[in-house]
Amino acid sequence: MSLPRKFDAALQKAIGARAVWLPGRPIAIGDVVVRRDDRFFEGGTLSDFGAAMVVKPHAPISGVNIRSSKTRQTIIQAGVEVAQIEGVAEDVEAKVKYQFDGATEFVARTPQLAGDSIQNMFIVAATVAAHPLWKHGKYYIVEQTLTADDWSFIGSDKSSSSFEVSGKGSAIKQFLTVGASAGLSKTSNVGLDMLGVSGPVGMMLVRVRKDGSLDHG
Repeated sequence: MSLPRKFDAALQKAIGARAVWLPGRPIAIGDVVVRRDDRFFEGGTLSDFGAAMVVKPHAPISGVNIRSSKTRQTIIQAGVEVAQIEGVAEDVEAKVKYQFDGATEFVARTPQLAGDSIQNMFIVAATVAAHPLWKHGKYYIVEQTLTADDWSFIGSDKSSSSFEVSGKGSAIKQFLTVGASAGLSKTSNVGLDMLGVSGPVGMMLVRVRKDGSLDHG
């Protein structure tokens, strides 16, 4: 399974959202996207099909903390492995090492996700369903965006790769509990390492059937 597909499946299971790939890539509410090669690509906007949307911010979603099955996490402080996060001293330097035992493994963390959602989806659906160029089985509408201000994503592109974050014990605790990356540095030999970036990481998608009804997913 490819890394984008694995992350997409994990994000669906965790919060019911589809993945933006690469995480942080610009995508907007009302974009029309198509799926190709385990990813979603922009193919236009609702305005291209004569639809006007009403948009409002949605309530924030508590943070994402996902680690794929073949990823090992080790906490080390003062040269000694710490079994539990509660055992990390806040004022002493520490590090967290991730060892990836597969070619498409990952860790994803963020404290909070916020964004916008379409409020008049049924009106939008009726408009695009009647449009002669709308492809009912192919087009997805970005109904809701999920954006992070502090997003960390570490993904492997080969087996036996590793990634470390280091900093004061207090910063390590924040990273492990809520995904905050402030005060941390990294050492990496993985294919993709994003620490403390911002942008869209997830989205709620909907397809419109020929009768104007909605197919979420």
